[in-house]
Amino acid sequence: MNGGEAVKRRLPVIASLICIVGGLAYAQQPSPAPPKIAVLIVTGQSNHNWRGTTPLLRKTLEDTGKFDVRVTEEFRGAGPETLAPYDLVVLNYFERGRPELRWGEKTDAAFLEFVRSGKGVVVYHFSTAAFDGWTEYEKLSGGNWRPNNGHHSATHSFTVDI
Repeated sequence: MNGGEAVKRRLPVIASLICIVGGLAYAQQPSPAPPKIAVLIVTGQSNHNWRGTTPLLRKTLEDTGKFDVRVTEEFRGAGPETLAPYDLVVLNYFERGRPELRWGEKTDAAFLEFVRSGKGVVVYHFSTAAFDGWTEYEKLSGGNWRPNNGHHSATHSFTVDI
């Protein structure tokens, strides 16, 4: 058998080895990370310490490695284009019953459409007291804090068992 015939006979074996080694190398490549969940924290007004809690909310989400978080302190006048890039809105907002701090019809409609489209919303703490009389907001938040209809106890220490 001459050298050319020997190579021809070994060619299927060589090709198989190349495929196996290539497949193993490909299989060992880390799979790409899933895309992060895009979050918009809406804040800027509240009777509670939004300046202190908003950075903590952001850090808590970002530290998981699963969220890409942006914060806006001025949401009034926002439209569908503002919300389009996001998967989740976190509300840390309370307009204090002041009409000038209400978002406005355009923003209300954009926010409701965002939620209707299947995207998420988290109503954080005192945001349950926001928008008294806005029926759609009261329904989507699932529970509300309204004048003469809710309170919490005095600040105290307690233990949580998980």
